[in-house]
Amino acid sequence: MRRWRQRKVLLTADYVKVSSKRGFIRAVAVVTRRLRTLHVNDQQVETVGIPIHWGFEGVARQRL
Repeated sequence: MRRWRQRKVLLTADYVKVSSKRGFIRAVAVVTRRLRTLHVNDQQVETVGIPIHWGFEGVARQRL
């Protein structure tokens, strides 16, 4: 188990809030070993991956 998962106790299927300067979303977490810890300026930095592709029509067209 990676350090941040031990510290934050984040498990698959937990609800999480992901935020940026533009806003936030609530999502279900999927914890995986595929995204590894980065080492930047002697600090460990974790990666969050969020799929944002909605197909060739986009999410707005599907609602029409």
